[in-house]
Amino acid sequence: MTYNFRRQGWSSGIDKWTVCMEQLTCTYNDKAGQEILAEAIPAL
Repeated sequence: MTYNFRRQGWSSGIDKWTVCMEQLTCTYNDKAGQEILAEAIPAL
């Protein structure tokens, strides 16, 4: 993961992201805890 990726996320309002390996998803949240985006992780 690069510094650029984190900086762009922060400037877009992303505070944290959570990866769920059971559901194969990555969820991005803002500082208020609101879900901004949930995307599927492609299966290999």
